[in-house]
Amino acid sequence: MKCNRTFILLDAKSRDACAKFVQEIPKGWTASFAEPRRNLPQNARMHAMIDDIAEQWEFCGRLWDAEDMKRLLIDQFRRDTIKDPAFAELWKAMRQVDLAPAIDGTGVVALGVQSRRFSKELATAFISWLFAFGDERNIRWTDPTIVPIEAYRETA
Repeated sequence: MKCNRTFILLDAKSRDACAKFVQEIPKGWTASFAEPRRNLPQNARMHAMIDDIAEQWEFCGRLWDAEDMKRLLIDQFRRDTIKDPAFAELWKAMRQVDLAPAIDGTGVVALGVQSRRFSKELATAFISWLFAFGDERNIRWTDPTIVPIEAYRETA
């Protein structure tokens, strides 16, 4: 049997299909299970919001491009939520944040936390945090398709 499979365990039918597959595979195969990662609507929402913040909010006397602003926002979100019992385990599951010297020795580089590793739950919390962050700074959300935060919560 040569076949790699991925099952998204949403309902009884998908769980049954996974169980059947496990019963049929040869000895020696490996299986892994992971919590759901952020989804495409969450990704689109986060990036639209980060773009709005980057275009409208000055930090340290200047505007930052969206990639740099994203790193700044994720870092602050982590600092604001890392000790919250609701998020502590989610942050533990992420890679540790390290600072390393730049290769040429002229500065430091932050390594570690990336939104692509966010679980659905952490992505939902980050979107809520972005709404609050932006509202406190009078950010005008330019995307006309803003969906209420409830749409990003897991329904299964």
